[in-house]
Amino acid sequence: MSQEDVSQRVGKDRSTIANRVRLLKLPAQIKAALADRRITEGQVRPLLAIENEAVQARLANEILRNQLTARQAEELTKQYRPNARPPVDKKKVNKNSKEADSLALELGEHLQTRVLVKHDNKAKKGTIVIDYFDLENLERILQTMGFDKKVL
Repeated sequence: MSQEDVSQRVGKDRSTIANRVRLLKLPAQIKAALADRRITEGQVRPLLAIENEAVQARLANEILRNQLTARQAEELTKQYRPNARPPVDKKKVNKNSKEADSLALELGEHLQTRVLVKHDNKAKKGTIVIDYFDLENLERILQTMGFDKKVL
């Protein structure tokens, strides 16, 4: 049957059927979380843009652990998408080097959160921005970095 046929038979839009079929490409543990209603379609749909199943699973666990909204899950997954770029600071004229962008992606994967590295080649200095979603997430990031202090 085509998606159009299925949509007519079950009374749903074709796009709804297409989106549900796409969810079948997710790893088994994520599909199980969907079936158990521990996570929503909106929360996991952004994971479809990520090719690496291990990264998909890790991000799904973070979405569950931190009870992220669908919008927050979308933001979390942006850095892991192919051809993804960190948000552009339009006020800044200098572009990041590929090395700085690559470092931001690697650091973000290691810390399991979004990281932005802003580097000024002329001044040979810059800034690292590490995002976190709540205090528990911050503590996990700090522990990953080797800090054992409790936050607030």
